[in-house]
Formats: sequence, C-alpha cells, structure tokens
Amino acid sequence: MATAFIFAPSPTAAAAAEEELAAWPGGDGTEIGGSGRPEGLDRKFEPSGAVWHPRLQQLLIVDDEGHLARLDGEGSVLDVVWIGGDLEAITLADPDSTLVYLGIEHPDSIAEFDLQTGKLTGLRWDLTAFMQGRRKCGLEGLTFVDGLFYAGHQCEANIYVFELLAGGQVKHVDTLEPDDESGLSGLHWDSKTKTLYSIYSSLGLMVERNASGESLRRYALEGADPEGVATVPRCPGDSATLFIADDSGGVWRYDDYPIDCPYPLWGPKVAGLAGLMLAMILLILRSRSRRKQTAVSLPGSEADVGNAD
Repeated sequence: MATAFIFAPSPTAAAAAEEELAAWPGGDGTEIGGSGRPEGLDRKFEPSGAVWHPRLQQLLIVDDEGHLARLDGEGSVLDVVWIGGDLEAITLADPDSTLVYLGIEHPDSIAEFDLQTGKLTGLRWDLTAFMQGRRKCGLEGLTFVDGLFYAGHQCEANIYVFELLAGGQVKHVDTLEPDDESGLSGLHWDSKTKTLYSIYSSLGLMVERNASGESLRRYALEGADPEGVATVPRCPGDSATLFIADDSGGVWRYDDYPIDCPYPLWGPKVAGLAGLMLAMILLILRSRSRRKQTAVSLPGSEADVGNAD
C-alpha cells in the first residue's frame, strides 16, 4: 500500500482574485501513488489525465511523456506501459470493453488503445481541422458523454464535441464556450450523476456542469498543477470518491466528495415508498374482507333467518 499524506485544499490567490469561489467540499485528501512514494509512480511520471475503470476497479493515468499507468484504489502501481506521444487525457466509452481512448496534444487527436494487448489498435482520429493550438496549448482534456467525445482546449478553454466515425473520420457536433475561464486542464463526465467536471489549473478552479456546458457549481481547487479528474460515485448515496492527478507528480483521493444522484421513476426511494403504500392497501383490503366474512357467518343474522325452514 502506498504511503498516505494529508492535504487540505484552499483557494489560490489567482482564483480568489477573480471571484469568491465556494470552499472545496471534498474535505481533506489523501495522497496516493505519488511520484517517488513507496509502491507509487516513478519520480519522472507527470500525471496529465485520469479515468476510473469500474469493471477493473483501477485508476488509469497518463503522462505527457507517453506513459499509461494502472493503479489500484489505494495508489499502488499495478502496471506501466510506454505508448509514446504527448498524452494529456484518457477516457473510456464502454466499461465492459478493454478499449480506452487517449487524448493527444500536438497534433490534437484521439487514439484507441487496448488494455488487454497493451498496444494501440491503429485507430486514430485527427482533430486538427477543428481544434488546434501551439505546442503545449492544445487538447488537454477528453471524456465520453452519451456517445460523443468532449475534447477540452487548454488555451481557449473551449470544449469541442465530436462524433468519432469509421475510418478515422470525425464529425464536429458542437463547441461549448464557457465564460470567464482559461487554462482548461482536465475533463470528466460522470454518467451516474450526469455531471461534467472541468478543472482549470491556472485559476485553481473546478466547475461542475451539465452536458450542455451550463455551470452548476464552482469550487476552489488547489494543487501545483492539477490536470486530471475522475469520480467513483456511490449512487444512490450522496458521496463519491474523487481523484485528482497533478502534473507535479501527485495523485490525490477524496473519499467524501458530495454528489447528487438522480433517481429514475422507480428508483430506490420511489420504489420503497410505493412498496410501503402497496403493503398498507393490501392490509386494509384484507381487514375489510375478514370483517365481511365474520358478519355473514354470525348466528341469527338476517341471512340465517331468511334461509330458515
């Protein structure tokens, strides 16, 4: 198990100067898998993107020197492979698959990687016709949202929405242009809570949005250079484990980050209430039935008199 260290975020001076941000709601964090820590990442590893794989129960982290690391929830490194390229983000479309998708900066693109073989599949989608930036200022975040890929541009802070097609073809669906933000450094979509997390390292800021890009909540976020964010929701509960990958070498885990889990029509709360109401109705009907049977069978009742010889 990796050595744990306690870290309590607070607003940075840059973020505080821009606006009064809500205090960080996740409580104290625990550093796991930090570069150079026992059983942690190599000192040269600079985390730039993260995603939690729910089936494998592993945290997948990439760095901008082309490495992909797999960690358990405590931060112990399970495996590291070298892929190459300036890897800035990672996401998955289907947890039942072994495929993940890598966000590459300069040239901005998305590549498909197979965790089972430990190799690229050869499928790659060039995004430079729609988004590009100078070196170290292009694609910085990538996440999968209901069949579409959201790619974040660092300098613009815009979020480009793409549909990846066969043969490496790309369809540009939309561009989300958030106000008053710069230096986007990470993206993550939580399919359980329908929340899009975007982080801005230069502002010390994390924003929760809906799928349309509308800002829901804004929190102060501190770290030397946070670039990756991933969540593990505990629905139907009200909290999640949230991971922050920092380019300076740290990986932080927050075990009580507050979330809002939407309930379907027949979700746990509704189903529980409906079950209670149904049980009460059955009890009332059964009670009425018993009273009726008792009234009919009483000696000397009108029914008995009417049937007497």
